[in-house]
Amino acid sequence: MTCWDRALLLQGSRDHSQFELSQKLKKAKYPEDEISEALKRLIDRKFQSDDKFFDSRLRQLLNRRWGPQKIKNSMRQARVKWNEIRYQEILQELGLGETLRNPIDELIEKKISSAQIQRLVGELDLGRFEDRKKIEEKLVRFLLSKGYTPSQSFAAVRVAVDQLKL
Repeated sequence: MTCWDRALLLQGSRDHSQFELSQKLKKAKYPEDEISEALKRLIDRKFQSDDKFFDSRLRQLLNRRWGPQKIKNSMRQARVKWNEIRYQEILQELGLGETLRNPIDELIEKKISSAQIQRLVGELDLGRFEDRKKIEEKLVRFLLSKGYTPSQSFAAVRVAVDQLKL
């Protein structure tokens, strides 16, 4: 299979950044000049665009309820330039707004309904400060692992616990 055929096959399966395609073709042991030519042909024919990759990857990660930090890290790994304006536009298109409040609330509700948290709630007295903090800390760690900032995580968890979602 030629380098061009391989590049076309890879890009046809899903959008890739230029860097990802380059890495996959290098791993397949194609010469550097063939890789450059294949990437140039893909770009010239509008089969590959880092802007298009940014949009599709961003939508995919937002649908997974990833937070801004984790999304930025993913884009950095794919060597795609961060586009804050496009990020805000897509947030608006998806109805998520600047605060990302809805995805955080959904994640908290999902985590609270998990058996692990339900078991923990059953063992603890939520009226006690120490027990309440244990649950808050667990929920905050969960949100941090999803890529939300500490301030977003703490605020959302406080609201959830105060509204007695537990």
